[in-house]
Order: sequence, then structure tokens, then C-alpha cells
Amino acid sequence: MGSTAGVLAGAESLPAPGDVESLMSAREADLVERLDGRRVLSAWVRRVKGRRLWVWYLPRTDLELLIVTRVPPVPLG
Repeated sequence: MGSTAGVLAGAESLPAPGDVESLMSAREADLVERLDGRRVLSAWVRRVKGRRLWVWYLPRTDLELLIVTRVPPVPLG
């Protein structure tokens, strides 16, 4: 998980090929809202290599890591 976060943090541009944009479930959005104080409905997602874990992030000026889930995202579009 740490190496995936490090790769995201060091990326020149995001999202990268292979990342997908997905809607958050109500449970995930509630968790982010409780922790961060704002409602996030969708984010970009990257799978942790070799694991059934997904890192959800927002590619802003400064990378915003939101949550890690065990449930794969459903890509938008």
C-alpha cells in the first residue's frame, strides 16, 4: 500500500493510465465526510499491485489520498 501511495505522490500527472474514475458508495462517502468534513461523491482509483486493495484519490494541486477499500471500483462511463 505504501509503495502505491508513494508512486501516486511522485507522479508528474494524474490520473495515470490504468487509474479509473468511480462513484463512491454511500458508506465510503460518509466515511470521507466524517474524516475530512466534506462530501466527496467520486474519485480516481488505483489498485495496489498484487493485492485486492484500491486507493481512492483526488488529483488536485496536492495529491489527496482519501481511502483504501477492499471492494473494486465500478468505473464511470
